[in-house]
Amino acid sequence: MKKIVRWYGVIAFIVIVGVLAVFWLCCVDNIVKRVIERNGTAAVGAKVEIADLDVSIVPAGISMVDLRVADPDRPMTNIVEIGRLSVSIDSGNLLRRKLVIDDMVADGVMFGTARKTSGAIAENHKKAAAEKQNRNKGKKQGPSFELPSFTLPSPEEILKKEELESVKRAKKLKEDIQTEQKRWKERLATLPDKKKFEQYKARLEKIKSKARGLSGMLGAAEDASSVYRDIKADIETIKKARADFNRTINDFKARIAKLSKLPEQDVKRLTDKYANPSGAVSNISRVVFGEKINRWIETFRTWYHRLSPYLAKAPGTVEPGRKVKLKPARGKGVDVRFREASPMPDFIVRRAEASVILDLGTVEGQAKNITLEQNIIGSPATVEFKGSRLKKAGSVYMKVVANYIVPQSPVYTMDLSVRKYSVSDMDLSANGKFPLHLASAVADLAANGRMDNSGLNLSGLLKLNNVRMSLDADRTVSPIMEVIGSALAGIDSLDVTATVVGPPDNVRIDVASNLDSIFRQAVSKALAKQAAQLEEKLRAAVFERADMEIGGVKSSLDSMGGIDKDLLNRSRLGESLLR
Repeated sequence: MKKIVRWYGVIAFIVIVGVLAVFWLCCVDNIVKRVIERNGTAAVGAKVEIADLDVSIVPAGISMVDLRVADPDRPMTNIVEIGRLSVSIDSGNLLRRKLVIDDMVADGVMFGTARKTSGAIAENHKKAAAEKQNRNKGKKQGPSFELPSFTLPSPEEILKKEELESVKRAKKLKEDIQTEQKRWKERLATLPDKKKFEQYKARLEKIKSKARGLSGMLGAAEDASSVYRDIKADIETIKKARADFNRTINDFKARIAKLSKLPEQDVKRLTDKYANPSGAVSNISRVVFGEKINRWIETFRTWYHRLSPYLAKAPGTVEPGRKVKLKPARGKGVDVRFREASPMPDFIVRRAEASVILDLGTVEGQAKNITLEQNIIGSPATVEFKGSRLKKAGSVYMKVVANYIVPQSPVYTMDLSVRKYSVSDMDLSANGKFPLHLASAVADLAANGRMDNSGLNLSGLLKLNNVRMSLDADRTVSPIMEVIGSALAGIDSLDVTATVVGPPDNVRIDVASNLDSIFRQAVSKALAKQAAQLEEKLRAAVFERADMEIGGVKSSLDSMGGIDKDLLNRSRLGESLLR
């Protein structure tokens, strides 16, 4: 009878199982660790390192310790560092070649931590630097800030650059008067004059000399009546012409009256322009807060470009300019996705929790439905962080929703709220000419934003209370610095509003705060005495030039008075014939 147990088979089985167990225990963890590091490094463009990794079968999952992801733009800094990351995998879907992560827990998450060694990869680092340079090419630089000069220009310097409206209008009016004077001289030549009226007088005398007898007297009366009608018609023509002339003169007089008010307007305009500092400090909010906002936008822009290639792989997404092949190449089939009883994306993180360590304290976060195939599950991805009674803040809340269920029309929204954040020892402005330092304040921040195919639309309101700030500059350099420093010392609260609108690579940033009005008032106060002196000197210089031109206008108008006298004399000459 043959043996029921074949020992050589049992021994072979035990050996195989033992080898597999030894391989699993000694190699699998390292293999998976290296695969994650290699693929992560290729995706990020900088080193991805894991201190320790453990793969488990029951339940299926991976646990990582000290995961560090370097920043390709700053190789000595980590984008993120995670103390411990545990991943629970759905083993049933894994057999269907679907990576479904039921739970992910990240503890000790930190951002922007320093590295001991560089995380750069030479080729990728050069490529990332070139891409960043290309993105920055052609971008508009923020407005530069120059403190207004405490020395105001002289009236002579101003009048060399500026055109006086009073002088300009006076020259134009003088030209109009001369043109009208020429026109009236030409018109006078067409009107009845002394010569014509003398002809009328001669005709009347001739008629009187022929008036003999009854028939002669009747004929003479009829002829005289005809002459009188002609004289009356000419007199009427002259009177109408004189009325037109008087209207023209009155119009010129009204323009001269308006012209006499223009020199004072010129003085006010030039004084406001050269002695009013509002234009010089109108962008102070942008200078103080715009630099930090620009850095945040640049960080967003960097991550936007890093994630865009992956988001573009979402099913149904068509990259701009790419042609869709309607027919597959010969020998290559089409990946047809048949209907499933329980549809599931090829990759999804159903639920993730994170404990994030920030400067203001530790906040807890949760994410759901992280996948590129939202069209399958029909739900957007959400990330939500919240914390209360933190080390430096009363509360923090942030929620981000990424909705690309319809890949052609993605919508991303963000809401952020920070309450009672204790700010201390912060440089608001790195501008060497205006180094503004915030010693302490309590901040409340509310911001919300949306990004879709039309671009980015972000708005925020920052309220700072219990403010203590200072201008860390040598106030003896300029008297105006002393005035500004004193104004800053009296500020107790600040309200800052900001909007960011436009395509991610070319946004328009608008910043406003009550700093603008405070600075305008401070600088105006510093320049008040000089402004008054400049206004007085400007008035003398402007009126001297304007009076000269206006005097020429009046002289030209006076020279037209002879036309009115001429018309009056012609009218009287005609009327004398009617007596």
